[in-house]
Amino acid sequence: MVMLKIDSIDFYYGTKKVLEKISFDADDGDIIGIIGPNGSGKTTMLRVISAIQKPRSGSIFLDGTDIFKLKQKELARKLAMVSQDNNISFDFSVFEVVLMGRTPHLGRFDYEDEHDFEIVRHAMELTGTSYLKDRSITELSGGEKQRVIMARALAQKPEVLLLDEPTSHLDLSYQLEIMELVKKLAPDMIIIIAIHDLNLAARYCDRIVLIDDGKIVSIGKMEEVMTRENIKQVFKVDALVERHPITNFCHVVPIGNEFKKE
Repeated sequence: MVMLKIDSIDFYYGTKKVLEKISFDADDGDIIGIIGPNGSGKTTMLRVISAIQKPRSGSIFLDGTDIFKLKQKELARKLAMVSQDNNISFDFSVFEVVLMGRTPHLGRFDYEDEHDFEIVRHAMELTGTSYLKDRSITELSGGEKQRVIMARALAQKPEVLLLDEPTSHLDLSYQLEIMELVKKLAPDMIIIIAIHDLNLAARYCDRIVLIDDGKIVSIGKMEEVMTRENIKQVFKVDALVERHPITNFCHVVPIGNEFKKE
């Protein structure tokens, strides 16, 4: 059983506090959605959880070990992150890029073997990128590149997968494919996903963390967090929050001023 514990994280950029007293736990199989307006601290939270950024105070434990005491390669065997900024300017093939995900599992003088190649092939099958294997990463569209980076993260075989807006460059069909993939992967790992689409979050996440101005406003199941009051408070938008008649998940419909009753 994998357990991630985030305890009272405070993070600053210079003198500006960006995260304040962030605390929550996650276990194997959990999909945790992080939602909030632009600039609320979603990406920073993921960067701190991944140890890219170090908090001023607080702690993060993975399987009882302080992640900030792990060597970078050791942490990379346990945790993978797919960020919004996936700029790869070198002319690598897609297969080579995904194969980079195996680097944390290799010794200094080791080469990839058939076991590594099989893991890479499987990751590409899961993300629908097998047909791109010989293409240059520099030739791909934003959506294609996003799925390749997702495959590279899966090739790491992580215990924790962090996703920062993984559907932001994808059209509707690929958004659903990626989120269905996330659901399929969840039994074998913890997945924490920063996502701007409230309806995708409600449909695919087991628990929601709603943040605003670096603080947790609400945390819990979708019906506990995605209330009309919370959405109005955080996003400054009035919205209907209903159960979708087909999916039965919370469905958020923003209401424009022209539809409001006097």
